[in-house]
Amino acid sequence: MPSMRGRRVLIDDFMDTFHIYKTQLERAGVDVSLFDEVS
Repeated sequence: MPSMRGRRVLIDDFMDTFHIYKTQLERAGVDVSLFDEVS
């Protein structure tokens, strides 16, 4: 079922992007404790 595999990759890609974004916010001195509760 390629559709499920595609969706899995999409989720992994989103989580990678989210993690990078969170790291950038931390470097900028933004409080990311809200994000820690979400993820």
